[in-house]
Amino acid sequence: MFNVGRSMFDVQSVRCLPAFGGARGDQGSMFSIFIMFNVGRSTLGLSWKHIDTLILFFYIFGMKSYQLTIPVENKPCVLAGITSILARKKINIRSASITSFGESGLINLIVDNPKQGHKALSKEGIPVELKEVIAVLIEDRPGGLDKLLQVLCAEKINVENGYGFVIESRKNAVFVLEIKDSAPAKDLIEASGFKTLTPQQLSEIEPFHYVGY
Repeated sequence: MFNVGRSMFDVQSVRCLPAFGGARGDQGSMFSIFIMFNVGRSTLGLSWKHIDTLILFFYIFGMKSYQLTIPVENKPCVLAGITSILARKKINIRSASITSFGESGLINLIVDNPKQGHKALSKEGIPVELKEVIAVLIEDRPGGLDKLLQVLCAEKINVENGYGFVIESRKNAVFVLEIKDSAPAKDLIEASGFKTLTPQQLSEIEPFHYVGY
């Protein structure tokens, strides 16, 4: 199952694979990993079968979805300043959640390239965190979200933050969860029959794409 073949990692194929921990294919990152393992193969006398297994392991388990979390002042033009920076860097915002409490606020963004978004905002002095999230596909019907949350509640798993959007009216929606210890929570969610989205699926999803207007 793991012997995927070294041809999978040629220059043309690499660009199609999501970057480690990111949401967009990154030819440079994947090619660097490939070169690193190739050097190790030659040094240690390992076969391509072993190297293929190691590369695929790091590829699969390196895939995590992230959101940009930005604490802000609750005042005019703050949000516009953030979107302006991302727009200049050609970073696309796929989903947003904005909350205010008194004089403070919190902005959560799903973007097509979270690491580049984090870099761009940090460079401009914007306090921003990369937070791992779990994007879960749920049914767009009464009780769809409740079914997911009851699974987490039964195991006393706390949801630190969450927001959702419909992708196919009366059929499918996505709920994005921020959970402190995400790995076991994700395992539980998937074991309970829910599908979670990969970083690439989350960044490329098109809400309301199937709705006829």
